[in-house]
Amino acid sequence: MHWNYRAVKDSHGWISIREVYYGDEGEVVAWTESPVSPGGETIGELIADYDRMEEVFSKPVLDERELEIFAGMAE
Repeated sequence: MHWNYRAVKDSHGWISIREVYYGDEGEVVAWTESPVSPGGETIGELIADYDRMEEVFSKPVLDERELEIFAGMAE
């Protein structure tokens, strides 16, 4: 299983950054319930995490309602 940061729109239309987890076939299997923020034990780690988060802006926004359907199919 692998994960990345993605922009996710919730049922209220709010878009936030979440961790999204993928199965072996690349299907979405889980995501964080709450938005995440960059962090690290050093400034370097914080910058690296921020840089990974910045990648969400080059990918389509995921819709949480659609993710729930996909995740349900993966179970």
